[in-house]
Amino acid sequence: MPTVQLTVQTREGQSLNISVESGDILRTVLMAEKVDLYTTWGKVWQCGGVGNCGTCIVEVRDGAELLSERTPVEKKKLSGKPATWRLACQTLVGDGESTGVVTIATKPQQ
Repeated sequence: MPTVQLTVQTREGQSLNISVESGDILRTVLMAEKVDLYTTWGKVWQCGGVGNCGTCIVEVRDGAELLSERTPVEKKKLSGKPATWRLACQTLVGDGESTGVVTIATKPQQ
């Protein structure tokens, strides 16, 4: 199975490297690796990964071409936000065939 190398930079200054099967959902990968994806309010209000709450925001710093296109849910929830912001629950890492490197940051601030 092709893999994508994911580098996660946290707001707390930590960096984590994860090998991700191409085609996996970003939120699922981050949760499995116990990455603190949510702010305090996000932990209270998060919807479980269906895109309703808009709290699993990450900033894509490199490798955006290896991620799926923004979904209609993301376009609505992230309207007016930077184009580099994505909802982890709506983002596929790779397409099942692609490989490469993606760098994201959790809990971006505008």
